[in-house]
Amino acid sequence: MEVLGIKRYRMEGIADETLIHHTDCLEQYDLSQYSKIFVTGTEDHHADHTAAYVSLVQALKYSQADETEIYLYEVHNPMEQPTHYFDITECVDIKCALIQKHKSQLGVLPYDQYARVAAQYRALQNRMSGRYLEVYTKTQAKDFLDRKIIELENEVQKFKLFYHVMTRWMLDGGNCIVDKLAKKNVNTYVIYGYAELGKILRKQLETAGFELLYVFDQKTMASTDDIKICKPQAGLPGADIIIVTAVYYYEEIKRELSKMGYQHICSLLDLL
Repeated sequence: MEVLGIKRYRMEGIADETLIHHTDCLEQYDLSQYSKIFVTGTEDHHADHTAAYVSLVQALKYSQADETEIYLYEVHNPMEQPTHYFDITECVDIKCALIQKHKSQLGVLPYDQYARVAAQYRALQNRMSGRYLEVYTKTQAKDFLDRKIIELENEVQKFKLFYHVMTRWMLDGGNCIVDKLAKKNVNTYVIYGYAELGKILRKQLETAGFELLYVFDQKTMASTDDIKICKPQAGLPGADIIIVTAVYYYEEIKRELSKMGYQHICSLLDLL
């Protein structure tokens, strides 16, 4: 804010990943004076980003500002059906420099590079080589459907399950997983889902002497010399067990893998 010279802003002081418990945080403000508001959206698959959208919609309804235009913008995931495109070629360097101020997040992912590449991709997608575009999806509070609430509830439930798994894992130190696999006479295994839980699981089981054959992941496809990462498919070598770290979708994943002929499928939660 200092770099941009913006003085009218307010920090709400809400802890990360808890905004869903404070969706009334904007209702104290009269938002009817604004014609356009920019916010993260539900397609971003981030609990706080989704909750920010819900908080805004609730506040607009509270202010009876149903005509205010809402513009959702991209952060982590590409929007499926953007309605507006904006050429940021002349200021893309400034944008990246501003993102570099967010040091706590840069330790997780180089978001400055992410933003530049995303803008370049959007330009190439629209046959504008050498340019950079931002995209937005326009909506209004009155367009907020019940299905969005359902999506949000699903995200909250998924986060709660993730928290439950991590808590049990930390309390146990992972000993339960190793012991149960040893009792099942497991030597080789496959991981389904290579996000945070999958990577932690691999490290722990490698230390315990188990052999990872390959990884199933719907998004990550960057195989390395020491591990093969691929989409779920039939015909790959069988392992003693397939451990599903995407615990929220376990039953659905198990059905799909069973149709492909895989056996000995279990949820990470069942091993804790």
